[in-house]
Amino acid sequence: MIKDTLPFPNEPGNLPRFELSAEDLQAHSDDNSGWMITYLDVFILTAALFASLLVLKPSPDTLADSRLRSALPAEVAMHRTPAGEAALDIGSAVLFGASEATLSLAGAAVIDQLLPIIQETRDLIIIEGHSDASPINTVLYPSNWELAGARAMSVLHYLVAQGVDRQRLRMVSYADTQPLLPNTTEDNRRKNRRVSIVLRTPD
Repeated sequence: MIKDTLPFPNEPGNLPRFELSAEDLQAHSDDNSGWMITYLDVFILTAALFASLLVLKPSPDTLADSRLRSALPAEVAMHRTPAGEAALDIGSAVLFGASEATLSLAGAAVIDQLLPIIQETRDLIIIEGHSDASPINTVLYPSNWELAGARAMSVLHYLVAQGVDRQRLRMVSYADTQPLLPNTTEDNRRKNRRVSIVLRTPD
């Protein structure tokens, strides 16, 4: 409460004096605290907004993957390896006949669609042969190691024939040691039988 004290008549020239009681000072302090809380709320909300924008903003890797996937034919899937390389997975049924390693015309056509992507990459290109866990024992392919390796080699030779620098190419057979899915259903086994073209996309 503000107290107004008027000058006495025998004190000419004195101006009114204003005094603040303890209750008034406390009320003034409380008002400032209210403003401080309001400013703090605004700061927190603004920081939360910027954090949300950072989370929602696509990363360069996400945008690159989206562009790459949009350029792939329907028969090809893509995943990232632990090292960050793009692995283009082509089902063996698209590329080869059953228990065969000779590249089919339909398989060659799919690889032809990948050539522009492959030629834009740098460093090594690894051709991986994968199988399911079903055993095989033929004269040509005593095990899945030989079958997966022969299929990867067929893709490698085709890439060389199409002008891919042979110095950049490598081939490896993984047989059934790196399945995408557990070999518990026929659909999973079909997805595990594949050739993967592993490449490093441009930065």
